[in-house]
Amino acid sequence: MPCGACPLSSTALGLRVLLVYVLVTASTQNRSFPPASEASSRSPSQCKDDMTDLHQGYAGPSGWVICADLYQNVQLSVQRSMGQNSADIKWKNMQNKVAIAEMFLNHSASYFGEYKGRVSCDAQCNTLCLQNFTQADEGNYEKTETPKDGTQHKWTVHLLMLRSPKGLNISVPSKNSSDDELTLHCQAQEGTCLSYWWLKDGKPLPLDGRHQLSQWNQTLKIVNVTREDCVNYTCEGANRLGLVAAWRLLSDKNSSACAKATFSATHTLAISVGIICLLGFCLIIYCTHRHRQAIYSWIRGEEILVSSSLACAFLQHHWMALCPVQ
Repeated sequence: MPCGACPLSSTALGLRVLLVYVLVTASTQNRSFPPASEASSRSPSQCKDDMTDLHQGYAGPSGWVICADLYQNVQLSVQRSMGQNSADIKWKNMQNKVAIAEMFLNHSASYFGEYKGRVSCDAQCNTLCLQNFTQADEGNYEKTETPKDGTQHKWTVHLLMLRSPKGLNISVPSKNSSDDELTLHCQAQEGTCLSYWWLKDGKPLPLDGRHQLSQWNQTLKIVNVTREDCVNYTCEGANRLGLVAAWRLLSDKNSSACAKATFSATHTLAISVGIICLLGFCLIIYCTHRHRQAIYSWIRGEEILVSSSLACAFLQHHWMALCPVQ
């Protein structure tokens, strides 16, 4: 079942990858893929023996979601049931509209078509055990309960094959409806029954009430956004088959709070350098004005010295030409 609010530190990333690898290796080495005849011979009580937390499923937007491994038994069930008040219970495959099982007035269940020998019900047929799961069994299943008053109650179960996660991405609206609120959504291109974790600047999310997670951690909502929130965010998605991660740095394209943070980081330095240069220029002007007489005398002295040197050099050149040394 997808994890609840369970953010972990980035230093645990390697440990989680190693743990996933060990689990996958162990399950691959210890798993045998029985033929359909052997799987069908299992008793209904063995269905639960193959169950894991992932098989038990979680509540999706349009029904209960269950992930299963190939060639293992899967338990199809829903969260709610009419119980003893149901006069008739039916299970149906919604892909091909094929009836699977039916129990009338709590009598023995009847099984139909290709599902004979592969399915079995519990005492009231509220739970359906499907043996030897294959990829062809993926799809939507519907349970219909009809009480004695004739009204029908229907529930949907989405049965998926467990797939490793790939291509994780974090999406952020370019501009949120409010500058005081930010929403980050994490989505994998591939993978089923994923658990999600969020990290803020490489650390677990603060437990301050401003960082709010959706039911399965897939969406992170930040309220009352400040400059300190404009950092790097990490989303990790994993199941027993693998782990992937994605990163996203919030900028002024996402919130005006980040724009203020950018201004304070870059423009403050430029303004400081400008002020220093202006003060230095003013100091030069002040010193020049105060010591202008000394500077003028120094400049005049340099001019006289340069003129005398040029005259001496001129006379010496012509003297040597007219009166060569014997």
